[in-house]
Amino acid sequence: MSSIQIQEQRKAENMAAAVEAIKETRLPTPRTDEAEMEPLLADEHKIVALLGDTAEGLVRLHRAYNHTAVQIDPSQDAEIERLQERVAELEGAATK
Repeated sequence: MSSIQIQEQRKAENMAAAVEAIKETRLPTPRTDEAEMEPLLADEHKIVALLGDTAEGLVRLHRAYNHTAVQIDPSQDAEIERLQERVAELEGAATK
């Protein structure tokens, strides 16, 4: 096998692994799906489609994480504070 053939084979394997990895996230991949259906599409266009889907997925995950951190953590802190106050009340009542 020539060096060019080896490079092409590695490129194809890497592309397949990248597509599989993004699909495992179960996030929508409309650009990649469309690019896979086009057999004559250049690899550069497939990479751009994959990169677009990856970036969009990263943005979605980032927003979800921020939403979780902003929405859940403060409520947990408020609940912990409420419980600590209640424990202090009960301890005060028990010592009387």
